[in-house]
Amino acid sequence: MRRPGTLLALALIIAAPVSLAMAQVENLDPAGDAAMAAGAAPVAPAAPAANMPVWRNQNFSERNLKGARFSGAHFEDSDFSKSNLINADFTGMVLRRGNMKAANLTGANFTGAVLEDVDFSGSNLSKACFIGARLIRASFTGANINSAVFTGAVFEGGDANTANIAAMARYGPKTCP
Repeated sequence: MRRPGTLLALALIIAAPVSLAMAQVENLDPAGDAAMAAGAAPVAPAAPAANMPVWRNQNFSERNLKGARFSGAHFEDSDFSKSNLINADFTGMVLRRGNMKAANLTGANFTGAVLEDVDFSGSNLSKACFIGARLIRASFTGANINSAVFTGAVFEGGDANTANIAAMARYGPKTCP
């Protein structure tokens, strides 16, 4: 028998990092926002703002998070594997040591995100947007990247698949589908 309020409490715990993420967007590079308004591709910051809370060891695996908004959030050592993240918004997100294996990230937006040591192996990234993202040692082994956009993304390290993606990042559409 479930106690009253248990589901509400669980929903608040799960939503906390996502809700706070919106407040963190203001801490991103305002000069970058002006450049984007002028039509330039966004550029991921080298490091997150010092006043951004860091969410560590978060477990979002095997969850239905379709359309979730993680924009501007900072996560470390967190698991999004096997989750439904269709059309999720990761704009300006910082994710270090993240597990996104076998996740459905169709149409997800990673514009301007910093993704360090993130494993996208076996994920569906069709129509995902990585414009201006910074990918450090990211792995895309076996990932579906059909119609994904990597224009202006910066790649550092990574596997052979990542090197192939980096080669096409110089060309491509300036907007995402």
